[in-house]
Amino acid sequence: MPDTSSALLSAPFQPRLTIREKASSTSTRFCLALFAMVGAATVLFEIGRSSATSEDVPAILLLVMCAGVISIVGFYVQSVLAGAIGRLIGGSASNTSVRRALALGAIPMVWAAFIGAILLVLHMLTGAVVLSQIASAVFAITFLWMLVTTVAMLMEVQGYGLVRALATLATAGIVSGLLLTVLFRGFVLQPFKIPAS
Repeated sequence: MPDTSSALLSAPFQPRLTIREKASSTSTRFCLALFAMVGAATVLFEIGRSSATSEDVPAILLLVMCAGVISIVGFYVQSVLAGAIGRLIGGSASNTSVRRALALGAIPMVWAAFIGAILLVLHMLTGAVVLSQIASAVFAITFLWMLVTTVAMLMEVQGYGLVRALATLATAGIVSGLLLTVLFRGFVLQPFKIPAS
């Protein structure tokens, strides 16, 4: 099995070089773990802004797991859409390469998940409000950092410039978000109607 752990250190600082070196060797399991960590980071930072206590830990763990699964599904849908959109506007990457670029581009959020977990534990122990402000700042910075690395990696795998990479990522993100929202609302939140006979 190829070593992809070095990508955790190189991707945030050298995204184009990392995707060139790791594009064919990044395993699906590694991509799934990265996608799940993005969901976990988001939940941890949202919870860190609340007044969570140690009694909330089981609910927090359940939320983190659910967010990880939803994040995996969302990223898979987004990678298929980004691959198709990219090919329509002159890109050359397969859906697998795009999925790997999205996964490796999300590595700053993996770092944010670890920072968020530490800040959440400290917040639970001390109740310090400043920790939630720090968490918000860290989340904003790492989210922007994730966008920069993802766009750079998408440019590399698709073989086109910044404008098309931004257009591809934005369109795929919006469409996948809308699609998942409609599916969630339609199947989970909508009560099933069974006619009375």
